[in-house]
Amino acid sequence: MSDSFLKEIEERLSGWEASGTKKIANGAKLICPVPSVAPEAWLHTQFGALNLEQLNDLQNQLDVTIPSVYREFLMWSNGLNLFSFSLRLMGLRFSYSRSGDEARQPFDIIALNDDRPMNAPKEWFYFGSYEWDGTKVFIDLSEGLDTTSVYYCERRTTKILNRWPDFKKWLIDENDRLSALYDYNGICINDSVPTTP
Repeated sequence: MSDSFLKEIEERLSGWEASGTKKIANGAKLICPVPSVAPEAWLHTQFGALNLEQLNDLQNQLDVTIPSVYREFLMWSNGLNLFSFSLRLMGLRFSYSRSGDEARQPFDIIALNDDRPMNAPKEWFYFGSYEWDGTKVFIDLSEGLDTTSVYYCERRTTKILNRWPDFKKWLIDENDRLSALYDYNGICINDSVPTTP
């Protein structure tokens, strides 16, 4: 994953920083408070990067190989919540605390891959979901460990709904699409409009 791609994502997230940011002890960066959603709600959460030891620990807990592109992503950010959880890229949880800053953890990528449809091919690496309806995104490792194609499928089945040729394009496109659904204060313009692709 190129540095220019990561800079592109950071630039898009930084566009929301004028409203405020907060860095917490576990390394997460909270961007754009949205108190109209909840007193401690934030539009975006970028989690601290995994180090190599943590990444290897995560790999040892999964029954599927982490694709190269997602390994690189996790070493930049251990998960990402975008647009008030509309899109969630998952990572390694370090705590299950339900209070304080320690409660701010990425959604659990291990649980996501354990709770897969029964007929899901073992080569499908699930890494994210959409809050609107629980639909999931995955990378199909049968295309090779270095594949970057992203697939979008139903929550409880393996029915594929969409495909992007590359992880970078998917993340940029989805960020930009979702951005159009929110005003400059991070408030959803019309909450009856689905936030799914």
